[in-house]
Amino acid sequence: MKIEVIAKNLYGKERFYPVSPDAIFLSAIANKPSLSMKQLLMCKNAGYHVSITSKTYDLSDYEK
Repeated sequence: MKIEVIAKNLYGKERFYPVSPDAIFLSAIANKPSLSMKQLLMCKNAGYHVSITSKTYDLSDYEK
C-alpha cells in the first residue's frame, strides 16, 4: 500500500492531508481530515510506503 499526503503548514503546525485512496481511507478511519506524523510513522514501520509532498504555488495561477 502506498500512502501519499501533502504537507501544509497551518498556524505554525504541520498537517498532512491525504491524496491517495489508501491515505483517504486511513484518515476516514481516524475520523480526521489530516494524518499526524505519528500515524505516518506507524504506517511506515508497518511496511507501507509513505510519500510526503509539499504544496507548491505557481504565481501565474494568481495573475490576471
